[in-house]
Amino acid sequence: MISKKNKIKKIKDFFPKIPGILVEHFFTTLFLLLILDLALTGVLFYKYYLQKKDLEFQIQTLGLNEELFNDVLEEWQRREEVFKAVDSKQYLDLFRF
Repeated sequence: MISKKNKIKKIKDFFPKIPGILVEHFFTTLFLLLILDLALTGVLFYKYYLQKKDLEFQIQTLGLNEELFNDVLEEWQRREEVFKAVDSKQYLDLFRF
């Protein structure tokens, strides 16, 4: 019977060897990762695209809220007036004595 210490030692010795094993079998590793990637992509595609029953999109008509439009227009005009007022303001020249 193999003792627990011996089992743990075998496991500890195996984990550092994993990268070396994967590099030795590069083509097989690459092929398995590609298959895993395709399977995961297929599952996600099926779940989020093919399984949807209601795929028809409804076109919503956009209504114009006149009150909101007028409020925005007034705010833009107010800001434009403030912007133009700054241009005409005369500032003191701090560098002239």
